[in-house]
Amino acid sequence: MDVRPMMEVVKGTAFDILQAAGGCPTSLRPGRWLDLYSSTGSVGIEALSWGCSEVHFVKMDPWVVSDVLRPNLEWTSFLDVSVIHTARVERFLEQAERFVDGPFDYISVTPPYTAVDYGVLMDQVSKSSVVGEDTFIVVEYPLRTDMLDSCGCLIKISDRRFGRTHLAIYGPKWAQKKRKLEKFVWALARKVRKSKGLQWMYMPAFIEKILNQLMKDDGEVDVSVDAGEAFWVKELGICVLM
Repeated sequence: MDVRPMMEVVKGTAFDILQAAGGCPTSLRPGRWLDLYSSTGSVGIEALSWGCSEVHFVKMDPWVVSDVLRPNLEWTSFLDVSVIHTARVERFLEQAERFVDGPFDYISVTPPYTAVDYGVLMDQVSKSSVVGEDTFIVVEYPLRTDMLDSCGCLIKISDRRFGRTHLAIYGPKWAQKKRKLEKFVWALARKVRKSKGLQWMYMPAFIEKILNQLMKDDGEVDVSVDAGEAFWVKELGICVLM
């Protein structure tokens, strides 16, 4: 029996990255979440609180399901938008078509560190029908574990360390582009504010507008930085002097 929940700092970072990668600064992109090795259900419950429409929890231990997971879902009033699968994760991944319809938008993988081979596990995840082209996968893993730079059609967009705990996030290629663009646009916004005297209360709307424009045409953007002197976003005709 293992009911070790994800640390709050790790969980908070994961959701911050997912929000930024999905382009929604205050919530997750709407979708379904698959919580593998769910234990207390803390990750899936957090996903529901941030806007996910439905969460599927997978846990083998019937005692954990009946005495920990289900009571937590009842206490948070999320039981009606939750589906609990009392099954081995390996079997669930191999026979996913029997349990669920189609791929998930988000998947969290938080197994007991010593109970799995991460290479084998991630190979099973990548080959399962629960993963789609636009899926985000959150993986918590221990120190001195080698994680590949890709998981099927998805690429690693973030890898963080928290003491002995590591957090890897895989997602579609467009999400990586969007994260890079967001960093650029925040720098751009600071320069616009400095040169134009805009109020910070207008910055989020300004940034969202530019991001939406930049992400058109499959994320192909004509952006240049000239020797630290000016930012250019040619599609929008913006030149902000330093």
